[in-house]
Amino acid sequence: MKFLEKIEDAINAFLEKMGSGLWHKFSALTPQFFLDFKESAKEKLPVVKEKIKSLGPKFKIILLKILGTIQHYIHLVKGVLHGFILYLKSDDFKKSNKKDLLLKPVKNLKSQFKINPVKTSLAISAVFTLLFGTKIITKEMQNVAQGLKALRAPASNNMVIEEDVIVDLNSFNLKKVSHGTQSGTHAEGAGGHGAPAAAAAHGAPPAEAGGGGHAAPPPAAAHGNANSAEMGAVVTGPELEAEKFEPQPFNEVELIPLSIRLKFENSRIKNSVATDSELLHEINHAIEHIGVPEDISLPLDTSDKEAIVKNFEQQMRKEVKLKKLFQQHFSWEIDQEEIKKPKYHLASLRQYKFENVSLQLLLEDTKRNKQVYIEFVTQTKNREGVQILKHHDVEVKDYLMMNVEPVVPGLPLDDEGKRIIRDKIKFEINNYLKHHHLETEVEDVFIDYILAS
Repeated sequence: MKFLEKIEDAINAFLEKMGSGLWHKFSALTPQFFLDFKESAKEKLPVVKEKIKSLGPKFKIILLKILGTIQHYIHLVKGVLHGFILYLKSDDFKKSNKKDLLLKPVKNLKSQFKINPVKTSLAISAVFTLLFGTKIITKEMQNVAQGLKALRAPASNNMVIEEDVIVDLNSFNLKKVSHGTQSGTHAEGAGGHGAPAAAAAHGAPPAEAGGGGHAAPPPAAAHGNANSAEMGAVVTGPELEAEKFEPQPFNEVELIPLSIRLKFENSRIKNSVATDSELLHEINHAIEHIGVPEDISLPLDTSDKEAIVKNFEQQMRKEVKLKKLFQQHFSWEIDQEEIKKPKYHLASLRQYKFENVSLQLLLEDTKRNKQVYIEFVTQTKNREGVQILKHHDVEVKDYLMMNVEPVVPGLPLDDEGKRIIRDKIKFEINNYLKHHHLETEVEDVFIDYILAS
């Protein structure tokens, strides 16, 4: 038994030691202000208890007054109701005229009320203003509440997702083609040049109009020529006129830029067509080959679009490889593609070069002034901006020197470092232009070189 008691004492001592250790650790981790607050609360707690005890009788008096006032008004209401009930049961009420009794308060009020036109008009206008303002404020509060609900709602809430049923074929620059003229030209070429070509192949000269052409040499002459060739004589054939080179006149071809899409009934059909790469290739090839009718001109109207669609369907329905396309129901969506000028269009006329722009260099352990010299080219959004920057060249350099922070020597001049410098220069020049109300803007900055002195 003593052995078990020793084990129990050892366990209790261990638990007490562990508890005290944890308590000391928590005490060490507890901030000092929390301990100070605890001590101040312990000091102020008796004072608060005494104040609450002293306020107890005052609270009782206030409660008794509230209960007495309520009971007083309840007795008053009961007395008024009791008197009103006794009056309704009396003979005076039964004999009196009920209409006069009801109208009597209104007549008394009317006799006491005197109308003042100024005060009445002000009161009416104030009431209408209050009602109108309340209506406007209520409406605006509803709009704000709806806007807050829309902002807090998820992106997919109350959003109708349209089914993707459109296949974008791409943009095309189509030529004007006349199919009747093309077939006639091919037939005419085949009939007009066939006979001369056959005659030229046999070496025969063209026949004269009177029919007196040279006859073919007799066989004997042919043997004679052969004997002459064997003896070393020169054999010459019939003389032919040299072909003359006649350059074809250059015809400038007008291209019609179009963006063409196919709209199907549902997304299943659309996906089956969009995943068929061979079919899409054949459609694009057919559209480029067919072109647009000869009488189409820009800008396109509804009749021009209908004519283009009709021409496509007439030509494409004949193709066996496009049979799968016309087994589905679809509609054409044809729009004129806008030809935009590229970003580099006349860029050289919108560029101005700043030379010898000096910026400060940040060196902490030196007493000498160090500078960084930068030469860069700015590209404005219009050609007027070049003249503005040229006129304000010195002012812009001074603004950059005063507003750009000193450059840190450790700034790496890789792509990211150069981009940081370009963006800073662009930002400060645009700030200068905006501050002086100059109607231009710098689109890009190109650094030529950076040199530190």
